[in-house]
Amino acid sequence: MLSVPHAGRSQADGDALQELLTKRVLPMLVFRSDDVDATFKKVRASGAEVLQEPVDQAWDPRDCAFRRVTPSAWRRPPGLIQATVTHLANNHLIKRPFGGCLVFMAASSRSLGHMRALAHPLRLRMLSLLTGGPSSAAEVARELGVSQANASYHLRQLLGAGLIDDAGELAVRGGRARMYRHLPDPGASVHEEGTPPSVEGTAAVVEALIAELRRRYAMADHSVRGNLTDAELWVDPEVWAQTVTAVTDASHALHAAARPPRTDGTIPVNMTSALFAMRTSPPDSAHPEPHSDTP
Repeated sequence: MLSVPHAGRSQADGDALQELLTKRVLPMLVFRSDDVDATFKKVRASGAEVLQEPVDQAWDPRDCAFRRVTPSAWRRPPGLIQATVTHLANNHLIKRPFGGCLVFMAASSRSLGHMRALAHPLRLRMLSLLTGGPSSAAEVARELGVSQANASYHLRQLLGAGLIDDAGELAVRGGRARMYRHLPDPGASVHEEGTPPSVEGTAAVVEALIAELRRRYAMADHSVRGNLTDAELWVDPEVWAQTVTAVTDASHALHAAARPPRTDGTIPVNMTSALFAMRTSPPDSAHPEPHSDTP
């Protein structure tokens, strides 16, 4: 969540953010709101152009978006929003009116924490590792080839986001090691009907998935049967619902069968799925582009 550039940040991070604002290359301001619907009504009444009405996003938070927000709108949002915008405008860090995108997101530390924690390839590997059984930071570090300090840092981020559980302590070499476990709900990532994901909110997670898939595919064993599917299709809603259920059930079964690395009789495998219904046109376009036979 954006506040004044140096609030809660290191000097270097604050300076970097202020430079982006000064150059006016930051295209979006995001604020947390205790009542998104009430904030939406106030900002819309100021004459701002509505980009998105309040909607419950697939990963949980409710949000709305505007652009071309007029100066009168700065006085309407309460508390931190007003103070932040006033600070940025007074220091000539944003223009009045602000021509970028202004997003108000419902306060939801769990959802925002999930997104931030997932947006890192190493943490995705940790979640997979801890699905097979509990491990300590030292064990995670050895398995993934990172330092114990690095592993401990990322485990704390996952624990703070509620993505892994504290599995107690284990006596090791005269001391005690904290153990962690991931008990996933594979179906939880399936988008609910009528709540399309926000590109802005999921972009970092998608990039992390892409990076991790590249790493895994480079290690693919093509002598063992697998499947690679890519499809952008038009199907009956009933067929789509059945497909989502089937893939979700398969994901549940695979996660339930996970074992610690190199357990006798097991092989390393990958499953990456991204099932979602699509709009008929890009979200920033009211109409689809005309068909062209030009390649």
